[in-house]
Amino acid sequence: MIIEGTKEESRLIRWLQKAQSDDAARPILTGLHVTEDYVIACDGFRLHATPTPLCLQLARDKQVKGKVPAGDFAANMEEVEGTYPDIFQVMPNSEATFAVAVDPKYLREALQGVEGYAVLRFRSPDTPIEVFDQYGKHYAVIMPRHQHPANDPKVGGWRPEDAKARIRRKLAHAEKLLAERTALTDERDRAFAETDERGENDG
Repeated sequence: MIIEGTKEESRLIRWLQKAQSDDAARPILTGLHVTEDYVIACDGFRLHATPTPLCLQLARDKQVKGKVPAGDFAANMEEVEGTYPDIFQVMPNSEATFAVAVDPKYLREALQGVEGYAVLRFRSPDTPIEVFDQYGKHYAVIMPRHQHPANDPKVGGWRPEDAKARIRRKLAHAEKLLAERTALTDERDRAFAETDERGENDG
């Protein structure tokens, strides 16, 4: 399958592919899982996802793999047979207690020096983040971005949704619209009632 895309689409795909597995024993995880709404790569330890770029719509409902060069590209993508695991079991679904916005450059540079496992310690959205390595050789502090909308756990960035979550979101939106419409109707009815009452009193 020949996929043609732009420089930006190449950047997205190559970022996704960083989370692909190279384990031959789990071939289904060696490719990108493409759906109508999102593309996912997961190696069992991390997951990368992005809204499906236009260039991958041809691979919808498939798993594909192949080298994608930087810049505008045309690449031969090979289909990977099999059923992709349910990644929504991996994603956290409980409500977040708080969120922290950081400069990705600072976080990336702090982690580059870490040996073994990295440990990130959070205390609150406005408290500096501590970064350790497991051997006690590296320590870094990163200041959060104060007063950033992302620090509000209720401000959600994009994330992939399964069918049930999409239905729940649409139902919640419909319920919100219905509540707003009901409130407007009640307010209108009260205004009419007050107008009628004043008319009767004047008469």
